[in-house]
Amino acid sequence: MIALKYDRIEGEETVVRRRAYCKVNLYLDVIGCRTDGYHTISTIFQTINIFDTIIIRRCRRPGITVHCTIPKLSGTDNIVYRAASLFRKYYSITDGCRIRIQKNIPIGAGLGGGSSDAATTIVALSDMYGKMPESNLLEEWGTILGADVPFFFHGGTMSGTARGEVLSPVPVLHNGWIVTVNPGITILTRESYTQLKSDDFNKGHILLEQLVAGLETGDVTLIGRSMYNIFERHECRRHPVIEEIKTYLTKSGACGALMSGSGATVFGLFESRVSALRCVHKLQRLYPWVRLCRPIGSFNRH
Repeated sequence: MIALKYDRIEGEETVVRRRAYCKVNLYLDVIGCRTDGYHTISTIFQTINIFDTIIIRRCRRPGITVHCTIPKLSGTDNIVYRAASLFRKYYSITDGCRIRIQKNIPIGAGLGGGSSDAATTIVALSDMYGKMPESNLLEEWGTILGADVPFFFHGGTMSGTARGEVLSPVPVLHNGWIVTVNPGITILTRESYTQLKSDDFNKGHILLEQLVAGLETGDVTLIGRSMYNIFERHECRRHPVIEEIKTYLTKSGACGALMSGSGATVFGLFESRVSALRCVHKLQRLYPWVRLCRPIGSFNRH
């Protein structure tokens, strides 16, 4: 498992510590509307080595408490609390747990931080209590919690269809360096979907074929040239800083630059670490959150 395992006994408490990695979308298109009010999408997820840390303490006092370094994410009205509740209810667990979230991933940024925190909480609780939920149960819980959550039980490079929860393996992104930039604005996913018209749908399929071909051959330049996000055009119009960041990235040597998810984080894919690092140093003077990272493979959590 690509996660930080840090388990110990403190007095009468068991402590489990895990990393919750975030993702970027190398490709994201909307195929159409569903009868349940959601949309059918086509996406390529890629985990990167930026992470929150989930720390869970098992204790005698019953119930779940969630504390986060971002105070508004503490309490009961959050996805981590719901994930822990699902797990504990299914296994009829009566003792208590205290969950601490050390946030490093920006919220509302298109990086899937909340979804990853939820999936990692379930994995950490499984390890803590010696349980091994079947894949279909994890998928069920993931779909209840959010469309991105099932992906974070796997990680790596994967294709997502339906609402994003139907997953298939694609060739792994091994090469390249990724510069991620968040301009400090939050975009709500539901607002992004309201910007779309049916004429926008299903326009990127040729680029998807090229992207998969690039993954198969490890051609970072082809991958960068083939990345696509249906939301980007509308969000660049609403938030010109997104286009501004994309321009900085490509002028700094990125093979391609794209908004991730519904935004507002933008990432650039570089062949050279030197170019990527030079870009990071420049952009850190302009934007509040800039990181250099690498793609990482699947978690092998089963």
